[in-house]
Amino acid sequence: MGGWHDAPRAPPSRARREERRSFAARAGGAPWRVAIAPVKDAARSSSSGDALRTAVRSFLDDSSGLGPPPDGDATPAEISADVLLLARAVNRPDVGGAGEASTSGRGALDALVGDLLAAQRLHLDREFVATLAEYYLGALTTDDADEEDPRATQNSLKTLAQLLQEGGAHLAAREVDALISALLAKVSYKKTGGGGGGGGEAESRSARNGARDTARHAFNALGALVSRASPGSVSPRAHAAVGEAIVASLDAETRGVLSSPAGAPSTLGRDRPQEDAGSARLFAAATRCAHVCAGAPGGGGEARLTWPDEVVGALVTHLRRFFAYGLSSGSAPGGGGGDEVPTSPGRGGYVPPHLRSGGGGGVAADRGYGSSDSDASDAEGARGSNGGFGDRFGASKVRTNAALCVSALARADSRSMHAHWPKLLPTSVTQLLARSPTATIVRCALNDPSPRVRAAAMAATANLLEGPATKRYLAAAEVRTNPKTGAVVRANFASLSSTLGDIACATHEALTRAVRAEPALSCVPAACKALGAFHDAAPFARLPRDMIPKSMEAVMRRLNELPPGPEGSAQDPEVGAARVSLLAALTAVLAAKGAPAEVTGSLSPARSSGTTGASPSLASSVLPALVRYAAGGEGHGAATRCEAFGALRAAAAAHPAAVAAMLDDDDSFGFRSILPAMTFAASGTDDGADGAARVAQASAKLLADFLAAVGGGVGGGGAGADDDPSHQQHREKAREDGFFSLPPDELASLWDDVASSQFPAMTLHPSPLVRAAGLSAYAGLTSDALAGTSRVNRQTLVDAPRATLANERAPAVRAAACRAIGALAALTTNESSGAALRDALEPSVDLLLRAMRDSAKSVRLPASWAVANVCNTAARRSSIVSAGALAKIAESCVAAATQEGDKVRANAARALGYLVSAADFSSEPSSAWLPGVIQALMSCLTTGNAKVQWNACHAMAALFRNPSTAAGDSAWSPLVVRMLLMLMRDTRNFKIRMHAAATLATLGERSEFGNAYPDVVSIVTAALESLETMETETGHSGHSQGPGDGESALADLRYKPQLGAQLAATLLRVLAMGTAEDAGSVRDTLLKKRDVIRGAVDAATAALESFPRVGLDGAFPEDPFGTSRGDATGTRGEGHDDVAVRGAGSSGPERTSSLDMSTLARALSPGKGGGEDDEDGEDDEDREAGERRADLMAAAAGLARMYGALGEDGEALASHYRGL
Repeated sequence: MGGWHDAPRAPPSRARREERRSFAARAGGAPWRVAIAPVKDAARSSSSGDALRTAVRSFLDDSSGLGPPPDGDATPAEISADVLLLARAVNRPDVGGAGEASTSGRGALDALVGDLLAAQRLHLDREFVATLAEYYLGALTTDDADEEDPRATQNSLKTLAQLLQEGGAHLAAREVDALISALLAKVSYKKTGGGGGGGGEAESRSARNGARDTARHAFNALGALVSRASPGSVSPRAHAAVGEAIVASLDAETRGVLSSPAGAPSTLGRDRPQEDAGSARLFAAATRCAHVCAGAPGGGGEARLTWPDEVVGALVTHLRRFFAYGLSSGSAPGGGGGDEVPTSPGRGGYVPPHLRSGGGGGVAADRGYGSSDSDASDAEGARGSNGGFGDRFGASKVRTNAALCVSALARADSRSMHAHWPKLLPTSVTQLLARSPTATIVRCALNDPSPRVRAAAMAATANLLEGPATKRYLAAAEVRTNPKTGAVVRANFASLSSTLGDIACATHEALTRAVRAEPALSCVPAACKALGAFHDAAPFARLPRDMIPKSMEAVMRRLNELPPGPEGSAQDPEVGAARVSLLAALTAVLAAKGAPAEVTGSLSPARSSGTTGASPSLASSVLPALVRYAAGGEGHGAATRCEAFGALRAAAAAHPAAVAAMLDDDDSFGFRSILPAMTFAASGTDDGADGAARVAQASAKLLADFLAAVGGGVGGGGAGADDDPSHQQHREKAREDGFFSLPPDELASLWDDVASSQFPAMTLHPSPLVRAAGLSAYAGLTSDALAGTSRVNRQTLVDAPRATLANERAPAVRAAACRAIGALAALTTNESSGAALRDALEPSVDLLLRAMRDSAKSVRLPASWAVANVCNTAARRSSIVSAGALAKIAESCVAAATQEGDKVRANAARALGYLVSAADFSSEPSSAWLPGVIQALMSCLTTGNAKVQWNACHAMAALFRNPSTAAGDSAWSPLVVRMLLMLMRDTRNFKIRMHAAATLATLGERSEFGNAYPDVVSIVTAALESLETMETETGHSGHSQGPGDGESALADLRYKPQLGAQLAATLLRVLAMGTAEDAGSVRDTLLKKRDVIRGAVDAATAALESFPRVGLDGAFPEDPFGTSRGDATGTRGEGHDDVAVRGAGSSGPERTSSLDMSTLARALSPGKGGGEDDEDGEDDEDREAGERRADLMAAAAGLARMYGALGEDGEALASHYRGL
């Protein structure tokens, strides 16, 4: 490759930009086509390359001083093609065969390309970007590094970074890898030593600065390449190499700096980053590269590339050093040493620079309202006339990028950052002091003089605390206190839980300080976001009781200090943003889980407790203040009002008693004025403004959440929620634990008001979102409330959803109407309201079935859920829906179970289970749709997600329990049994296996197993035996499938005792049906697994002795939809006797392989199951206990028959079981 070797002058540089020369300087010159014409003519001629080199040089010379020619008639695509021609000409070998282009030509081309990219005059496509990338790849890859011109290389790197920033997505993976390798070579350099003197030292310093500048521009290009490359273009190996290069560069810069600057903490002296302009620019580039490269998108954009733990750990160590970079108090900003940092004139304590008053009189006299975080505030060496602390050599950029890098690492993989929390977050309140020797991201957020740095540090803190993985990790945090004195109890050994507790307390203290005292309004949103993330993740039940009151106090004090008036005013545009963020933080505080009970009392406007640590006046004023913000009385905009409504919704869900206290007759707190009827009347509904609709929707949602909260959590909207048994069981347990509920007369009066005034306003609103939000209030309707309303209002409540579903056009409203009908169907009504409900459900069936075929999936899903609730009601009260309607439902559910998505299929399977549990298939109407139901349920057993399969298991159990199905004489029964065995053998989901085993236990006759009986005995026994090793296998398989699968598999382990109990009960039920003729087919299992079988019998005997009269109400496996009144895992936690299911040679019980004895006792006799309402008294419990013991005796008798038929091999075992 050749060029102009005799060029006498230096290559063009970016000096023109710094002199602020405008591109308009060439506006009067020749247009692009005219200026480039000589170059094109020379390229087309067949003469030597001298003419082309001369033409190119002339064109670039003209462009280097005055800027590129104006476009004229040239298009961006034409200019891009001409630039490629220039690049090929510069790279063209000369006659002498020189191996490289001239420095002057490259520099001029770099300047031209940079100017055109900045002016957006180029058409960036695959060909253009790839060709220029190859050109720069050749320019950066030289054989002789000693002859390389550092300035030319830096210009090429700057232009390449510009190109990659705009068009990096056009590069292929091969080109990306090649560029990364070339750029890493420019980053990897050895730090030059400082030995020698005179000219040698000057040359060494110059070489070191040149290498730093080259590395800095290479980092910029690397960041642009990795962040802009298309997903999957950056290989994991190349991405890891980038992280290693960043760490290596930071190591090289910090290694050997053994002395601390004057005034710096002594613990930071070792490997402290050098503080000068050149180092600061390199550190800023390196940390910015790390920020944009962390978590680069992987293949398909579905996963993020993450760095190895070693890279993350080394990088975090360097980032921690940068949190105080450039803030040493011994040297003045800008290099001067004569100015002393002002101290507090009051008590002599240290005050951070951004909290010092300008005139020296007092601390933080001015909050800084209206201050601007502009570039001038972080200018190099800036020092205001008031003696404020400025930015030394751009060091604030290093601190900002370090904080942003922490944010990026946390977003990419929050779990990898957990091990570094003690480095990044404080473990003691003393570490929050400005002169603390421990540098943390939180201390930086509190004490840094730059608002930009403080905001970035707060954002990093928020990202560290966000995410489900972080919530699970922080759940282990605990601070133990003395119950009498309240003092923290310390142990000699600092466990993980105590360390996390210390981190939580210190971080909470820092966040409340930041919210309360942050002087720059531009930083308040970041501080509020961090405080909200903390309250979403922290386990307050294990932390000091005063944390939530302190948070409320900090937020309320800051809200009260904000200037009054509407947000967005010309006086201060940042006030509104700060107010909205503070209300969002208050929402998170009010919604925090684990809040002590006295917080609700302190929030009540009527009274407040002074034992919570917060000011009673402040705590009791929280809810009235939110009502005022929601009402918009001071001219607050829609954003503020909606956030206030959101905070009230959070308070209604977590502290319903406090919100209900504002519902007085004279409306002294104004709560009724923010309900939909008065809100719509005040704002009007004819302006069509988006803000008014948002406020109206927020008001309707507040009413819906408030009704659900004050109803005691027993509304019909929670029935079968999401088809997940755990949801319904949690709801039932919460009801037992004592949910707040208004007295029945007050609740009925409230619903009378809703039916007479609130519902008409919501259903007639022009916004479909408001109408949908209004219908969601049915989720809180209870049976007592419906029965207590007047006849007219009761009829309004029952008829409104059906009328809406029949006439509504918006899919969101139709979906809400379906949910409302489903909530009504789930209610247990009395005679006064039962007639109205019966009259409403029958005509609603056709509307729901039509909705199940709706074009919108958002409508089909709630429609199927509502149909399942209707079937549940029909199963319990056969007169509420006619036989013809049930036949229509069966036909629609069969179609949905075989053709729809998994969520709809789960609801359809649930509905079919309720139908077959109550139908009489001996009659003609029902027998006609039985085959279709069986085929649909068999399809759900073999395909679909977990919810589809366990709902199908429950439906099959109902099918086997129904004697009119004649399962023993059918051909489908053995097929279903084998499908259930496949689920027990192959699936990894413990709950599916548990429901499959429970379904097998419902078979009542030996003929129902058919020829599958030997397989049932073998597989159930093997499953029970392998349960010991299931935990290890589950963890390994989860690791191999991915992090998400591993977490779900480990979460399933909590069902291990219940699964073992159900497997044992199922095995005994199956063995009880064995006959002497079966002995030959099950011989191997009976003899080889005799220890497992005997262990199951012994465990069942112990279970019946420990729980002789346990009721069926809490049977976990029998009731996957939570229709019973108990919780097998939670209501009897005080008395579990757990024994291991082990062979006769086992050494003793082990907790990891134990059975839940109460579950085993219940599972021994499945009973009727389903959705029937059993009212068991003392006699019923005695009868059930007798049935369970009879089942155990039947199992022993079956074992005695089969072992006896085996001859001498089984005679001893037969004698043992005969003795039982």
